[in-house]
Amino acid sequence: MPTSSYDLILLGDELAGLVAAALCARRGMRSLLLGIDERPSRYAVGPYKLPLEPLTVPRGPAIDRVLRELNLEHTFKRKLRDGRCHVQLVGPDQRIDVSADGQIMARELGRELPGAAGEAMAQAWNEACELARLADPLLASDAAFPGVGFWERRE
Repeated sequence: MPTSSYDLILLGDELAGLVAAALCARRGMRSLLLGIDERPSRYAVGPYKLPLEPLTVPRGPAIDRVLRELNLEHTFKRKLRDGRCHVQLVGPDQRIDVSADGQIMARELGRELPGAAGEAMAQAWNEACELARLADPLLASDAAFPGVGFWERRE
């Protein structure tokens, strides 16, 4: 009976898993990607066809490094639209314009979540942005992705 061994097995076809599988395969690891279900990628609203999961690509050292390593940097520059597009979270009774600017985000959260809830969410948002800013140099460095092969481990 034949057997197969893999260094990495991923379930699903989400973007994070696809990137992990591609990076591991690029480093010589045997990767297996298993799709979970057959879902349509679009739905129709009148004459329009909209994606089920719109893709936003954030900018930062980690994303730049992954795109560079997978040789997708120029492809993404050609295919992506202007990075200044806005994201809006819509709920039954709320509509929040997401912004990287902490003051604009605090104003939006204060408008939709008045009182202590809005202030707490704004503080959590600012802390998350600060944590992401501090993690950028680590994710951009070579130490974030350890070597797999014999020669890479010796460096």
